[in-house]
Amino acid sequence: MLVAGGSPQYAPIAQTTELRTASIGDLVVAECRAAAGTRLPWHAHEHANLVLLLNGSFTEQFGARTVSCAEPTALYKPAGERHADEYGRAGARFLIVELLPPQLGQLRARGAAVDDVRAVAEPGIVDLSMRLYRELCRPDAYSTLSVAGLVYELLAAVSRGRDATGPGVPHWLHRVLTRLHDEFPRPPSIGDLAADAGVHPDHLSRSFRRQYGVLIGDYVRQLRLEWASRELLSTGLTLAEIAAAAGFADQSEFTRRFREQFGTTPGRYRSALRGPSSRAP
Repeated sequence: MLVAGGSPQYAPIAQTTELRTASIGDLVVAECRAAAGTRLPWHAHEHANLVLLLNGSFTEQFGARTVSCAEPTALYKPAGERHADEYGRAGARFLIVELLPPQLGQLRARGAAVDDVRAVAEPGIVDLSMRLYRELCRPDAYSTLSVAGLVYELLAAVSRGRDATGPGVPHWLHRVLTRLHDEFPRPPSIGDLAADAGVHPDHLSRSFRRQYGVLIGDYVRQLRLEWASRELLSTGLTLAEIAAAAGFADQSEFTRRFREQFGTTPGRYRSALRGPSSRAP
């Protein structure tokens, strides 16, 4: 996916780990992981790509513009767009969807914004990203159609969503968001977040709700549940272990909050996605 060659604008990147890759139809989808604090030098990709955060956070620099990405974020980059990356204190795990010129032509004809960098953070991104992740983990005869449809939906969301690369979000609020994503199991207090951001706690609370549509506490709860849903799918940890790692008081609270959010219990959620043998106590 990454071009390495004689031109200095392209650089081989060895600091990220590719966990799995699948060619599904005309698309290439990869799951990757970057360790905490990893920094990638200036580089570019041969093909356009869509980055979907599964967990963690990272910052990308495009010339003089810096984009802070924390889940749920979809980041689109055209082919050849030079950028540098820095990953947060919790590292990051993400999907990369490589888009070849034929797909871009079809998307452009459908009105998708495929010529500029765009980053969109919206709740619907989580569901679409997780559905794509499940197709990567468990491909079948219908995955080609499913993945193509999901990518179209994701790019439509990026095209019509509020562009997080624009000037509307203050840099200090990006820092607050990054800390919440890095520390959600044991989040800092609003006072600590405000002191770190250099703003009054009341101003922080109002600005956060205005920008993201939820209270900070509700946002943290959502982060815990989304992280837990991914752990249920991708690990063999017990429900109690996931509850503790996510920051819930106990398994009972985890189960109650999970049912409120997803309409089912964590155990049934895991069984439905991974089969009966995956049940954990």
